Amino acid sequence: GRQPLVKVASNALTCPILPHDYFMASVQSEHVERSQNLHGGYFLKAIRVNKHGGPEVLELEDIASPEARTGELLIKVESAGLNYIDTYHRTGLYSVDLPLTLGLEGSGTVEAVGSDVSEFVTGDRVAWAGCTGSYAELLVAPASKVVKIPDGVAFDAAAASMLQGMTVHYLTHSTYPLK
Repeated sequence: GRQPLVKVASNALTCPILPHDYFMASVQSEHVERSQNLHGGYFLKAIRVNKHGGPEVLELEDIASPEARTGELLIKVESAGLNYIDTYHRTGLYSVDLPLTLGLEGSGTVEAVGSDVSEFVTGDRVAWAGCTGSYAELLVAPASKVVKIPDGVAFDAAAASMLQGMTVHYLTHSTYPLK
């Protein structure tokens, strides 16, 4: 059968971020082979926004495969976190440059390590927050915004926990320190 390109991780599947069936139908495909582009690189699948609007503006597109540069990691996305801010970006409520690959958090496996990165190696299981482009097969992220996933934690749980974990931390440490 068809397998999703990216698993969806959400802390509340009932929230109106994206209709779950629409999202899963958009990212599912038959066996996807990366085709070579004119510059010798490869294309990958990504869910993109080319104009602001409702869920109908989400498009599954081929985009050029990114490469990790100094201080960055190239990550194969396993799970993309869904958050309300994704709808704000999609609808134009928050100003963003278009076209845009949505998704600010997720989890996956390191495929390549840029120069000057020593804390990660190819094959590490990682999660991130604050890195645009999680609704794609591959993501380039600054190593400073990536953490290793502990053994025993699933990709979808790690992707769904990043932003919520930071929110809990600042609420319990900065807003009102718990004693």
